[in-house]
Amino acid sequence: MYITEIIKQEYQKWNIGDRIFLEAPTGAGKTTFILKELLPFVKSLNMEILYLSNRFLLKEQIKQEIAEKQDLPTELTWLENVEEFDSITVMSYQKLQLLCQQEGYVWEMNRRYQYVVCDEIHYLLEDSAFNPQIIWLVKFLKDISSCLICISATLGELKEWIIWEKYGINVRYLGWFIINDYFSYLMVPKQYTTTIIGDYTTLHSYTIPARSVVEKVIYYSEQEQILEIIEKCNRDEKWLVFQSNKTKAKELAKKLGDSAAWITAEERENDTIAEIIHKGKCSCKVLVATKLLDNGVSLKDSHLKNIIIDTISRTEFMQMLGRKRSLDLNDTVRLYIPKKSKKTFQGYLSPEMQETYDLVEKDFASNEMIAKMLCDEKFYSKVQRFFTLEKGQLVRNPLAIEYYDRQRKLVDKMITEFSSDEFAFIKEQLSWIDMEDTFDEQNLYTFQQQEEAISHIRDKLAELVGCELCQSEQEELRTFITEKANDSRIRTQKRKRLLGKKAINELLQEYNLHFQIEGIYGKRKGEETFWVVKRREK
Repeated sequence: MYITEIIKQEYQKWNIGDRIFLEAPTGAGKTTFILKELLPFVKSLNMEILYLSNRFLLKEQIKQEIAEKQDLPTELTWLENVEEFDSITVMSYQKLQLLCQQEGYVWEMNRRYQYVVCDEIHYLLEDSAFNPQIIWLVKFLKDISSCLICISATLGELKEWIIWEKYGINVRYLGWFIINDYFSYLMVPKQYTTTIIGDYTTLHSYTIPARSVVEKVIYYSEQEQILEIIEKCNRDEKWLVFQSNKTKAKELAKKLGDSAAWITAEERENDTIAEIIHKGKCSCKVLVATKLLDNGVSLKDSHLKNIIIDTISRTEFMQMLGRKRSLDLNDTVRLYIPKKSKKTFQGYLSPEMQETYDLVEKDFASNEMIAKMLCDEKFYSKVQRFFTLEKGQLVRNPLAIEYYDRQRKLVDKMITEFSSDEFAFIKEQLSWIDMEDTFDEQNLYTFQQQEEAISHIRDKLAELVGCELCQSEQEELRTFITEKANDSRIRTQKRKRLLGKKAINELLQEYNLHFQIEGIYGKRKGEETFWVVKRREK
C-alpha cells in the first residue's frame, strides 16, 4: 500500500497552520506523494514548498528526482549547489538552524512558504544529543504558521512532542478521544487515517504499518566476528553493514579490501555515493556505513540479502533496517544484531555520563547556569546540548532532554534484565521488529560456527577410521582439530599449544562425537608409535 492511496485527494483540503503526520516505511511512496501530488497542486495555487532534509545523500536524491521532473541537469556536481526549483526549495535542517538565528527569518519563512515538509523529522530527536543548535529548529516548528508536513517511518514520541509544544496538549495522557476545554478536538477514526479538528487547526495523521523484510535474525557476540561472518559467506550476495562510528566503519572496509566501500558524513564526493544517488544501489559486495545512510535513502537491490546493525537506539535501528527497499514479497534479508553485555551498558553509566544524566534532571536557576557556563569551559561543553543562550536568557532544549531520558531508561532496563538474562539486549532488539517470539539461542553465531566445526571434525575422523597414523599424520590431525576448536570457540579459550590425544578424546566425548583415538605402542616400553581412530558405541 502507498501513502497516496491513503491520503487520496484530502491534501487539497489541508490549510495554512495545519499539522500533517505521514508515518510509513521505506517504499511506501512518501516522497513520491510530495513530488507527484502535492507539488503540482501547490504550484497551481502559485504557492511554494520548503522541503527540509537531514542527510546529504537524502537531500541529493530528492533534488535529483525534482530535476528529472523539471527537465534540469541531474549531475551531482551541478545539483549540490542548487536549492531552489520551480515552486519548491530543498534545504538541509543544518542550514535552516543557522538561518533561524537571524532576526525575522521565521517571519520570512511564513511569508514565502505556505507548506513546509520535514522529511525524516526524527532527526531532531536523534541528533539533539550532540547538536545544541537543534534548539533553533525546535523554535521554528513551534513558531511556523505554514502547513507543516512531518514525514518519518518512526515518528513515535515526536508526534506527541510536536502537538505538546504547539498546543500544550499531552496526548500521551489525555488520549486521542478526549474532548478538552483548553483545546477542543474531535477524533474521527478511519482505517488508516485520524483527523483531529479544533481551533482553526486540523491535525491529520496517516499511518501505514511496516512490513518486515527480515527472513531470519542471527546474533553475534563480538565486533571481530563481523569480518569473519562476511568472509565465510560463499553466496553471491551483497551486505549492508552499519557501524556505530566512522573509525570502525573505515577499519572494517579496509580489512575487507576491494570488495567493500565505506561512506561517512565526511565522505561525500566519491563514486559510491554518486552510484547510490543515481541508481539506488551499490556495485560493491559490502557497503559499510554510519548514520549518513540511516535516513531516507533507498537501496533497491535484490542482491542485498544481509544487513548488520550495531546501535542501541530503536529509531536508528528501524531507520537502518529501512534502507533496504523490498522489491517483492520474496525479497527478504538476513539480519545480524549484536549480543552486547551488561558491562557495555554499564559503560553508559560512567561517572561522566552519570553527571550528564543528573544535569538533565536538575532545574538550574538561569543566573547560576549562565555564570557557570561563562566561567567553566568543561561544564559548558556538557550543558550546551541541553541549554543555550538567547538574548541573555537560558533556553532549554526539550528534545535533547527527551533523548537522554529515553537513553537512560533503556540503559537502566538493560542492566536490570542482564542480571538474569545474558540475551536481554537481543530480545530487546527482536521486540523492535515484532520478532521476540523467534528468539533461539542456537541463532548465536558461535553456535553456528561450532556446528560447522563439529561437522568438519566428524567428517575428518570418519575418513580416518581404522587407519594407523604416524607421527606426522598425528601432528596434522592435532593441528586440524585445534584450529577448528579455536576458530569456532568450541573451547572456552584459544589454545596456542596443539591438543593432545587425551584432550581430543575429552572434546569428542563432550560434543557426542562417537569416535575415540587409541594409541598403538612400539617395542620400547611406553613408546607410542601410532594412533588409531576407532568408532565408539553410542
